[in-house]
Amino acid sequence: MRLAHLSDIHIHNLENVRPWRFLNKRVTGGLNLLLGRSGKHDNRVVQAALEHVQTLGVDHTVVTGDLSNLSLESEFEAARSMLAPYSANLSVIPGNHDYYTRGSVRAARFESYYAPWMVSDLPREPGEVYPYAKLLGDDVVLVGLNSCIASPPTFAVGRVGEEQRARLDALLSAPEIEGRFLVVAHHHHLVPPVHTNPRKEFFRQMEDREEVKALLTRRGVGLTIHGHNHQHGIFALPRPDGGITYVSEAGSTSVARFKDPHYGGKFNIYDIGDGELRSAQTWLYEPEDAAFRAWRFWTPAEGWRDGAIAD
Repeated sequence: MRLAHLSDIHIHNLENVRPWRFLNKRVTGGLNLLLGRSGKHDNRVVQAALEHVQTLGVDHTVVTGDLSNLSLESEFEAARSMLAPYSANLSVIPGNHDYYTRGSVRAARFESYYAPWMVSDLPREPGEVYPYAKLLGDDVVLVGLNSCIASPPTFAVGRVGEEQRARLDALLSAPEIEGRFLVVAHHHHLVPPVHTNPRKEFFRQMEDREEVKALLTRRGVGLTIHGHNHQHGIFALPRPDGGITYVSEAGSTSVARFKDPHYGGKFNIYDIGDGELRSAQTWLYEPEDAAFRAWRFWTPAEGWRDGAIAD
């Protein structure tokens, strides 16, 4: 099974947006767009990533949140149109930018636009979307979580919450997934990012990450994938059964310009087989070529090496 992982695509489209829609937390986000965020993130880079993924023999693609910048209908519509050609094997979850305002959360705006990509092969409680579970092939299950809440200006915190954790616990014990390799997608990180000022963590953390980590490792999850930090890396969490839960971030796929490749536009490819994560490959956007190239390759035994391409 080969999975593609895109994240933080930040599709921007302010067409026909009325000025009064910015009279809330969006005033901060709107200023960020005006001061350069919209130039850093480019819809064309996302399109290039989606097209390149199709050449890599991928079985399923996951986007781990922040499809929008300001949770506006125009952004969600633009992102939906961009993703639609690849919808046959696609899953999405929300990011904090998709839950940017309380109004967008109350309206379930993200869910209304992307419901077809969050269907579940296992029963869900009435009225609940998360977690959802997709049985991929004969040996993998993908679980989509929601770690996002509407937060005050300057905050981008998240929380899975006690009720969703209870539903997740029940889902991960379902007989239908017994013996399958478990992949869980969420937006906020479980491990504090290495390249971020620790003082910023208070404003960006998953508030119940310790409880979530304990649940995922206890249930034998093999891989969790996330976004949020626009960074890159794989961490290993020991499990009570002696195995490892790998935690992987792809970075922000939409970044068009950067000084340090660590923060450049990226997506990941994961190869899973025989009940284990065999390898991960990161593709980096090269602005000079307007294309993605194989940047780094990872295996559990050897860690990262540069420039390698999976066979």
